[in-house]
Amino acid sequence: MINLLSGVKTRKYISHFLSISMVFVACFLFGSTRLYADPPGPDARLVVIPFNQNVDAGSGGIFFSVSTNSATEWNAQVTSDGDWLTISKPNNYTINCWYKANSTNVVRKGTIRVTALYQGIDILDSPQNVTVTQAAGQTSPSVLSVSPGNNDVGKDAASTAFSVANTGTGSMSWTAQVTYGDWLTITSGASGTNSGTITCSFGANPDTSPRTDVIRVTAPGASGSPKDVTVTQAGQQPQPVPVLSVSPGSREVDKDASGTTFDVANAGTGSMSWTAAVVPGSWLSIAGGASGNNSGTIICSFGANPDT
Repeated sequence: MINLLSGVKTRKYISHFLSISMVFVACFLFGSTRLYADPPGPDARLVVIPFNQNVDAGSGGIFFSVSTNSATEWNAQVTSDGDWLTISKPNNYTINCWYKANSTNVVRKGTIRVTALYQGIDILDSPQNVTVTQAAGQTSPSVLSVSPGNNDVGKDAASTAFSVANTGTGSMSWTAQVTYGDWLTITSGASGTNSGTITCSFGANPDTSPRTDVIRVTAPGASGSPKDVTVTQAGQQPQPVPVLSVSPGSREVDKDASGTTFDVANAGTGSMSWTAAVVPGSWLSIAGGASGNNSGTIICSFGANPDT
């Protein structure tokens, strides 16, 4: 009877010892020197393992382990762009992750933010960001090609286009935007995959000088990206400016009655109408060419000079 009781007591002591030992081991693993009851203390600590997981280019699934050193509730969400990474929380210790295949030649990284609160306040090491880094799906790069490199267009309102192509391998996503000037607008083809057409529209150029706008096409991970192409629009024709020219500026004539001439010309542009008249009281008269358009000859006559 005594031996039986001793055996029971021995098993009880061993059970208590193992329970206490497991608690201390858990505290050591989770980075705390205190024992926590439920509800948790304010210095509970969030632990997410591992901090990053590298995965291949194919689709698949992985998981992260979560501990708060207590019964504190936590939540997780994907904070990076894109829909290739999704998560779920099957229990209070695990984040399940699923990722889609990467069909590009660019390594991509997804971020998951884990947050644990105690009475509305983040516990120690909360929030934490953990990442999934997925390898590129292509070994041969895409090559961005945009043609032509420049489009010369007329002065009036119209449209023009550029062709985009992937002259390499694999799949190439690209975007286009106007990066210089404000008179050019992309009306279609602002983004695409592999090949496509960028269509641009523009208004009339109000100035006489030509103007240039720039379109930048970007294909992440592709050789030759980004690529700039230009649209150069001609200016308006300048307004004609006639310039009157009369030659010679002076003529010396003999004392006897006779005649002389002057040549009139338009040394500028456009059309120029002109008239000629003798200053009142003069001894000179215009015998022909008193008016004309652009060029002509003024014929003058005069009598003998009676003075010495």
